[in-house]
Amino acid sequence: MHTSYVQGVCETGLPDSLGFTLIDSTNTILDTIYTDYINEGNLAIGNEYCYRVYAYFSDGAESKASNEACAILSEVAPVITHVSVNTTDEINGEVLLKWSKPNELDTIANPGPYKYDVYFGENLSGDNYTFLSSTFSLNDTVLLHQNIDTKNKNYHYQIRLLNQINGTWQPINSSSAASSVFLVATPSDKKIHLNFNYLVPWTNDSFYVYRFNDISMSYELLAKTNNLEYLDTGLINGNNYCYKVLAYGHYSAPGFVTPLENWSQEICAMPIDIEPPCSPILHVTADCNSLSNILTWQDVITYCDANDLSHYQVFYSPTILDDFTLLVNTNDTSYIHTLASTVAGCYYVVAVDTNNNASQPSMKVCSDINSCDLYSLPNVFTPDGDGYNDLFQPFPYDFVEKIHLLVYNRWGNLVFETQDPDINWDGTNMNSGRPVPDGVYYYLCEVYEWRLEGLTSRLLNGSITIIRH
Repeated sequence: MHTSYVQGVCETGLPDSLGFTLIDSTNTILDTIYTDYINEGNLAIGNEYCYRVYAYFSDGAESKASNEACAILSEVAPVITHVSVNTTDEINGEVLLKWSKPNELDTIANPGPYKYDVYFGENLSGDNYTFLSSTFSLNDTVLLHQNIDTKNKNYHYQIRLLNQINGTWQPINSSSAASSVFLVATPSDKKIHLNFNYLVPWTNDSFYVYRFNDISMSYELLAKTNNLEYLDTGLINGNNYCYKVLAYGHYSAPGFVTPLENWSQEICAMPIDIEPPCSPILHVTADCNSLSNILTWQDVITYCDANDLSHYQVFYSPTILDDFTLLVNTNDTSYIHTLASTVAGCYYVVAVDTNNNASQPSMKVCSDINSCDLYSLPNVFTPDGDGYNDLFQPFPYDFVEKIHLLVYNRWGNLVFETQDPDINWDGTNMNSGRPVPDGVYYYLCEVYEWRLEGLTSRLLNGSITIIRH
């Protein structure tokens, strides 16, 4: 369709807002002729087509665009104007088909008699056509396609013009294909989403959405939209709602009936809550003294207006390698998980509504023992029997399954060994049972702790000084 675009002095190429589509490029700058074919370029009789050309260079630069040249294809073939569903039914459905005759047909080159062969195919488009019927006059341009399933299927049509020469029907021209408008309804919580699907050679400008009124027992206008979809909101879950759509369209060339009015099939749907709540946002804090993890999360009722919330599900995995299992169902937005031997573990929370729709899991949040008292050893003790610091013992610790401690003297002789995490070495030689001399001793201690990775080992090494007063 013609535009009034005037290119600025410094502008090159064409802005996307004009609606022009790149259809081809020439091989060289010397190619200055191009033919846009109906079959290859999806051109349709009944429309005006406008073209502009610009050059582009090896460095990516573009020239200014040419002037705009427009053309209208001659009406030498039938042009479909209506594919309208009269009756919606699985067996007795009916589609009204109308087309305009080829007003510019060369009747000298293509003398009569004439006929139209009407073909149809299922779906919006395709080349698998089935012969429907024939009409035997150039003015006979209306046909009913009856006894078909218009409830579950949509159809597209093509009109083929033929003339009879020496008793044989010869093809002259064919129309562009055109489909009916096919509605798709997607129900959700208190609303139904309608999509309008079609493939036609004309432009559909607007759609009038009708909904069946159970009181008046008729379809009533609900809304007008220029979009290819409509969302009907404020509905009652469990109630049945039925719709049909009237499409208003036009050809851009003059001489065709305007507007082109075509009905979709009728479709019914029942809104139901299939929308899950939003995902909770989870926080986990370790309480090392009580061997507990404190879980808190945002209430989705206030966070994302999930007014039909039923409960939360808390899932737990003791390590990053184990599978998650359901820990608890709760109506609260917090939970304290008390464990036996560690605070290591991973969690996620799911929100569930009254229709059992579950949200996506929250982010997985893990707690480990790093924030707690880790196993460590002192560097001096005084085993002199005064009741103070007489034993070599670790500092207060958490989550140790076992250890393997080796203590050596300065000559590399092993003087003490234990797997007891509390150690309780009194400074005697494990071989002789006699007190070891005062001085510096060296240790290696492998500590086995419950972490997110499971039971893991950590190696400690250092020195111990024994002092007796």
